[in-house]
Amino acid sequence: MLETWRALPLAARAGLAVMWAGLILDVTLHALSAAVAPEHLAHAVVLGGMVLVIGGVIADGVARSRVQQRSRA
Repeated sequence: MLETWRALPLAARAGLAVMWAGLILDVTLHALSAAVAPEHLAHAVVLGGMVLVIGGVIADGVARSRVQQRSRA
């Protein structure tokens, strides 16, 4: 499992960490029966993490594609 974690792009790893933080924040706020606005903030944190993950995967794919194209030329 550690090998898989290391194989992920840095932005994807950061995104997963942000998603976990958002999840913990969301569960905590729901448990405390907080107002709606903080719960929406927690959802926004998770969404930001998702954007980081997909951005990291796309950036890594583009970079690998460019390296393969250079090696073919």
